[in-house]
Amino acid sequence: MAGFRLRDGIGIELFLRRLTEAALGEIERQYGPVAPEFKGRLERALKHVLHYEMEASPLCGLSTTCNPAEGMRARPWSRQAAAWGLVSQADPELEEAAPKG
Repeated sequence: MAGFRLRDGIGIELFLRRLTEAALGEIERQYGPVAPEFKGRLERALKHVLHYEMEASPLCGLSTTCNPAEGMRARPWSRQAAAWGLVSQADPELEEAAPKG
């Protein structure tokens, strides 16, 4: 199955930051400045979607068709992904939360 990958040098955390900034930019152009709390909630919502809709593995490297064994896959902000060095730190709240719909 075909897949997607981030460009070289773009990690999931930078990708999340850029998604948040792009969404905020559009919202602020349309509606004006937003409260800092809104930015935090927006970033949290985007992070939640990425966490539950993606899998991370140190085995995939730059491959777009990587399909590692179950034991070598993890959610992006899981303790395992952090242990592999794929994110700077795990997010325990995401690990405990049930995926939304």
